[in-house]
Amino acid sequence: MDHAHVIKHNIIEQYVKLILPLETMDDFEDHLLGCSTCQEELITLTKIVKLLHLARKQKTTEKKIPCTLDQRIIQLIADRALGDQYLPNPHLETLRLYRDRAAESKVEVQLHSPSADLRIQCKTGEISVQFKGIISGLQADQEVRLKLFNNSQSAFNQDQSLLDQPLSTCTDKTTNGLVFELTLTTNLTAGCYYYTFEIDHMAVPLCVGRFFVIMPGLEKNT
Repeated sequence: MDHAHVIKHNIIEQYVKLILPLETMDDFEDHLLGCSTCQEELITLTKIVKLLHLARKQKTTEKKIPCTLDQRIIQLIADRALGDQYLPNPHLETLRLYRDRAAESKVEVQLHSPSADLRIQCKTGEISVQFKGIISGLQADQEVRLKLFNNSQSAFNQDQSLLDQPLSTCTDKTTNGLVFELTLTTNLTAGCYYYTFEIDHMAVPLCVGRFFVIMPGLEKNT
C-alpha cells in the first residue's frame, strides 16, 4: 500500500472510525510504520477526537457536538487516545506485523481464528475468544503454550502473563499437522491485549496477535 492509495481511499479516516476492512488493516499498519506523513495525520485526527470527547464531558451545552464522525466511534477512539491501557506494545507490534521468527524453530502456527484484530465490546468485563488453527513441525518433546499479556512492555519482558496454558491438539490426517481449538473465557478490563503461541526456552514467539476490549460508556449519556 502506497501513500497515494491511502489518500485516495480515505484509509486514515476509516482506520480511526474502525471501519477499515480487516484484510486492509495489516497493509495500512505496515505502511504506517514507515510513513511519517500518515503518522502525523493520524496523530492530528486522534487529537481532534480527544478534544471532542473532552468537550462532551464538560457538558457546557445540551446541543450535540457537530462532527462528521459517529458519536460512538468518537467515544471509542477518545478512550483509546486518553488511556494508557490502549497504547500498543512496540516489541510485540514488531513481532505481530513482521512475524520474524527465531531461526532455531521449525515449528509453524497457522491461525485460522481469530484471523485478524478483534474489537470486543462488553459491559461486564467477561470476554470470550475462540482460537483455532494447525501446528506443523512440532517435535514429540515440544509443547506449545498460549499466553495472554496486557500491553505492558515490562509484563512481557518478565513473562508476567495473564494466562498461560498448554494447547491440546489432535493429528490432522490430511496434513499430518496438529489441530487445536480453544475457547478462552476470562474477565478483563478495557484495553489492548496480546496473545502469543510459544515454546519454552525459545526467545521469539511462534505467533503473535492482539485484540481490544471496549467497554462502551456513551449509552448513559444519550
